[in-house]
Amino acid sequence: MLDEAETALLGCVYIEPPDVGTSEGADAVVSWWVVDDAVGSALERALDELVPGWLAETWGFAAVEYFP
Repeated sequence: MLDEAETALLGCVYIEPPDVGTSEGADAVVSWWVVDDAVGSALERALDELVPGWLAETWGFAAVEYFP
């Protein structure tokens, strides 16, 4: 995830396929992070709200295992 000018990295979302350690029936294993300056910010809260819905609506995942 980049800033609007695409000059600074703000964070990242990882979408991985299920593997041996993943809960049965999971479509994907997902995690995300933001840079230290954005921890606890509106950006981090927005991601926490946006990502699960985005995965269901855009990607069609019914069962996601979130990895901290």
